[in-house]
Amino acid sequence: MSFENWDLDLSKDFPIRERLKGQVRVTTINSFNHPYFTQLQNNTVTSTQFGQLRLIQDNSPRTIFLDFRLVF
Repeated sequence: MSFENWDLDLSKDFPIRERLKGQVRVTTINSFNHPYFTQLQNNTVTSTQFGQLRLIQDNSPRTIFLDFRLVF
């Protein structure tokens, strides 16, 4: 069984003055927030919860970082 986990990184450099520039950067982990559930509620065939998944996400939820960097 495989799962999709997309990580993206975007950055933009822009000049401020002659020897000064700025950089804005956005980094996302698990960008599309695809959950990955692996735990079953119950393994007993006669149970009403048989085959249902627990809502415990095994991969990281979506995380977004925003950075600003000043280079001189």
